[in-house]
Amino acid sequence: MISNIEDRLDAIHYAFTKYPSKTDIHAYILNIKEKVIDQDPLLRSDKAFVAVLKDLIRKTMKKAQKIDPIYGDPKFFIETLQRAEGITFPEEAFRFSMSPDTQKTISNEAQRYEMSIRCAAKHKNIDLVKYYLDILKVLKDLTKEGFVKDAYEKCLRFISENIEESCSVVKEKFARAFESQDGLREGDVREYKTFLEYIQAIQKPLGGHLESGLVSPTALIQNIHTELQKRRQNLAEKHLSSSSVQIYLGNLRMLKNSFPELELEYRKSCKDFEDRFDVLVESAREPILANEFSRAAEIILVIYKSSHVLKVHLKQIEKLISEMDTIRKIPEIEGRTSGAYYRTVENVRGYMQQLQKDTEQLLVDIDKKSGSINYSHLARSLSRLKNAEWINRVSPGTFETLMRRITEELIENAQ
Repeated sequence: MISNIEDRLDAIHYAFTKYPSKTDIHAYILNIKEKVIDQDPLLRSDKAFVAVLKDLIRKTMKKAQKIDPIYGDPKFFIETLQRAEGITFPEEAFRFSMSPDTQKTISNEAQRYEMSIRCAAKHKNIDLVKYYLDILKVLKDLTKEGFVKDAYEKCLRFISENIEESCSVVKEKFARAFESQDGLREGDVREYKTFLEYIQAIQKPLGGHLESGLVSPTALIQNIHTELQKRRQNLAEKHLSSSSVQIYLGNLRMLKNSFPELELEYRKSCKDFEDRFDVLVESAREPILANEFSRAAEIILVIYKSSHVLKVHLKQIEKLISEMDTIRKIPEIEGRTSGAYYRTVENVRGYMQQLQKDTEQLLVDIDKKSGSINYSHLARSLSRLKNAEWINRVSPGTFETLMRRITEELIENAQ
């Protein structure tokens, strides 16, 4: 149990219990050495054991320290220990003692734990990974055996590499989904969020083992910001009517619904596009004042196309309708732009009708008590409908008709 014990014998003292008072301990131990140890080549080859036995014989030659745990006085023995020279750096001197059979058993157990950890890590069973890692770490710290330490460190490397590999796969797949001309799907976002939640879940149980080697949830959120930044830079030269703008805003809106950390970025992007839209609308003023009605009509057509891309952002569309309503009243322009104007109004009205259908379906679900009712979706739909009351200015009666039907549905469900 003590490394280089031959050099530390002066710090060792011996005491004996349960020996009859008349027993000569020195003679008893000497007899064991001569009759047993000296006759067995295997025992004689254990130099540390023989050194301790000889030291024991030498120190009991004059008197053996016998201790009576119940009636004896431990004072003398305690004073002897207090005067003795201790072992410097005991954590280095003492080591776990084991026989070859014990060593083999522990080695087998360490390998079994290693395989269990690998299997649990592949199946993302964090509780089981932590359970076996904790055991293996205790075994490593207790035995200080190299093979146990190697098994523990191999497990840590495997877990770290497994997480890194999974992270790379998820990020690459997410990046490909971002490149899609159809935009992100809910499944893409859900898969990414599930992995992020997994990374969040492993921070506490595995943090003590992997420490700084763990992928952080913040890094995954930053990856989304990075992907968005790439796309945003490419949009600087794109027209507002571009499908790239529509896909970008759709992706960002879907993402911020799953990742609250992106709410500010969504608002900022909306503000940026709103500013660009204001500039676009303002650009029609100059050709109008200069009586360049053909160029003005072209700009208004671009405004119409842009409104189709930005139609889910009601504040922008309301402003658009107001601006277009003012511009189109100019006699020279009204005839050339009326088609674009009314198509824009119809687009907005169609969007509101879709909101109405979504709301009615949610009310039907509530009535049937089917599945999980998305009340937040219902609240958002009602809020959007309420905020679109301005549509009455360009399409009289539209708002009242939609809201009346929703109100009737609510009353019917309440009865």
